[in-house]
Amino acid sequence: MPTTGWLLAIALLVTACGSETSPTSGSGTTTSPIAAELTVEQVVAWVNASFAGSPLVCDETGAVAVGSVLACGGPPTAPASTSVDYAGTVIYVLDETGRAVWTSGTDVPGPTADLLRTYQRVPKGLFCRDLLTPETDAFPFSGNSSNPRLAFFWSLVYWSLEGKPDRMDADRNGIPCETLYEPAVIDDVLAGGPAGE
Repeated sequence: MPTTGWLLAIALLVTACGSETSPTSGSGTTTSPIAAELTVEQVVAWVNASFAGSPLVCDETGAVAVGSVLACGGPPTAPASTSVDYAGTVIYVLDETGRAVWTSGTDVPGPTADLLRTYQRVPKGLFCRDLLTPETDAFPFSGNSSNPRLAFFWSLVYWSLEGKPDRMDADRNGIPCETLYEPAVIDDVLAGGPAGE
């Protein structure tokens, strides 16, 4: 599988849906759904409901897993004949309802192919402390000391694109780099919404 295809598989994991048979108070069983499959469209709808800018346009569709990363853009804000800065939006999916945290800006890669190209240029195998070290050239995944929420957000994105390695989540609770950030910062980011610009 080409590298880009492999990375896209990491970024967009397919979740399974199913049903379970549960007993009822009576003489039989009923089949009830366990959970509906989460889709990119649901995540984008959740973000668009809270997004201050133009509605997002994502090149990905279909099923997506919790902990996945999406990169989207918005429609042009000026005619194609003029020069405009293209703003990207990177989204980290937080739960099965489509709740997410994101950041947007002209230096944020979007769509997903651009994010994956950006990821290819940064060092692999980094630890959380490496992302906060000024000497590590891992933009945009490197920490932004003036905005801890944004730094933690990019740690989540890097960790997800790396395949969620234990080296960044020693206690394996699904929250990487938590010892390097104040609990209030982590809670704020994991509540969803814009991480900052």
